[in-house]
Amino acid sequence: MPAIRPPSRIHSRLAFWIAGGMLLSLALAPTFAHTSETAGLRGLRLVDPFIGTSGTPAGGPIDMYPGASLPFGMIQWSPDTPSEPAGGGYNYTDRVVTGFGLTHLSGPGCSVFGDIDILPEVGPTPKPWDAVQPFSHASEHAHPGSYAVTLGNPSIRVQLTVTKRTGLGLFSFPHNRRGRMIFKVSSDQAGVTQARFNVVGTREVTGQATSGGFCGEPDRFTVYFVARFNRPFNHSGTWTPRVTHPGARTVSGAGSGGWVSFPARPHNAVKMKVAISYVSVRGALANLRAEARTWNLSRVRRAAQKDWSRLLGRIVVRGGTKAERVTFYTALYHTLLQPTLFNDVTGDYPGFDGRIHHLAKGQVQYANFSGWDIYRTEIPLLALIVPNRVSAMAESLVRDARQGGFLPKWPLANGYTGVMGGDSADPILAGAYAFGARRFKTREALQEMIHGATIPAARPGQGWYVERPGLASYLKRGYVSHALTTSVAPVPNGASETLEYALDDFSIAEFARQLGDRNAYRTFFRRSMNWSHLLDRSLGEIAPRNRAGAFLVTPITVNGQSGFQEGNAAQYTW
Repeated sequence: MPAIRPPSRIHSRLAFWIAGGMLLSLALAPTFAHTSETAGLRGLRLVDPFIGTSGTPAGGPIDMYPGASLPFGMIQWSPDTPSEPAGGGYNYTDRVVTGFGLTHLSGPGCSVFGDIDILPEVGPTPKPWDAVQPFSHASEHAHPGSYAVTLGNPSIRVQLTVTKRTGLGLFSFPHNRRGRMIFKVSSDQAGVTQARFNVVGTREVTGQATSGGFCGEPDRFTVYFVARFNRPFNHSGTWTPRVTHPGARTVSGAGSGGWVSFPARPHNAVKMKVAISYVSVRGALANLRAEARTWNLSRVRRAAQKDWSRLLGRIVVRGGTKAERVTFYTALYHTLLQPTLFNDVTGDYPGFDGRIHHLAKGQVQYANFSGWDIYRTEIPLLALIVPNRVSAMAESLVRDARQGGFLPKWPLANGYTGVMGGDSADPILAGAYAFGARRFKTREALQEMIHGATIPAARPGQGWYVERPGLASYLKRGYVSHALTTSVAPVPNGASETLEYALDDFSIAEFARQLGDRNAYRTFFRRSMNWSHLLDRSLGEIAPRNRAGAFLVTPITVNGQSGFQEGNAAQYTW
């Protein structure tokens, strides 16, 4: 991991080959703080949010979402469909929408988010919890920061756009027909353990939903919301599991939800502002007041497009075909979706110790780091083009460790999940620093990195989380024994875990060297050679070893080779 100059001093031009053998020239904007307006607008037009919203040719899910969001925004207002129960929530091959959820993650691979599905309809549905609306892709339009589609028969036109923490929707019902808005507050893809829905006056509803259990782990979080309308509704109702309660104004419990109905009008549009918070309904109201200041959908949409254009213009691309440029800018767009904003406009956010913390003015807390997936390439890229934001992301991880006891891996909201192998916070922090994101508490970060790499957890984080499973074996033998199994691993993965820890140790070593800590550098540089303990010279490949030290020849299955997480020896050795 070479040390490089901060981005403010770098003037770079890169070139690389992509599919079809076409050469693309990439110019990183001078100082990476300025945007090419022309490139930003061109990139904005080339992004296709539908890429990644259906299965691969082999049938696997990709789990992207096409809905409205801002770069690293808290809210992702996007359609949910029945056959996509993972974080993206949407499958392009589906033909009905179950609602428009307020939270989504791109490509997580496990059921998560899709909180607070909101579905418009004409006339009452006997079972609102099962309500769906048909749609056609011919009426569907997705762009960075906005989404639109026509639902149902008779048709309802839906237009959505967002700010960082709020959304603005326009729902155009048929002339002279009653419109109804259904709030499926128990819609989180992973299941909801507690929910609440309240009608406030004649223009507002609030609520909350508690979920978690990401990839089967014991994490928990609560999403709070408030929705406000530009015209009064005149009827409401709620439901508990499989029982409706017409006229009711409040309900709680898992599986519950509610609705409001609007009187028929010749010009029958309803506008809705919505905000979320991970702190409280009061926090959602504060976000609504601060960011949802207009009912003008075009104005909010233009502001969202400007935000996207500013970041997409950080990289100027020349050459290649239009299809290749679409692929490039859509991939860049996807890298800018998460980690996501986690604190309210007040500075409040829930910490890993279960308490509400308050940030100083100008500080930002981020959540939802898919660590194992992003440390190799995405974090270095983001550190080059948005160094201040990546510095805030690094500081967020340090706060998580301070509150919870250990650096997290795949943290979701304010909970540990422990998903995937390795100790990915180490290369995230070291990589961020190496590529120019340096405005975080680096000394504290190094202390937390060393703590997690040297202390087998006698007091696990949040009562169960261990930063480095198999650490005792790694420290004693110089490798993790074959029998280790970790989260979401279909096979034992001691070999790949050893390689991850060696890379993590090298990250700590280089980070320590940059900070002038020679002792830590020497210690962890030596440890970074532990990968060599698994090099079976008779095979010329990395191989798992048992506790007695014997190399093992392990079978390869469709889920990978035993000893290696989501891969095999040939893939991991290089």
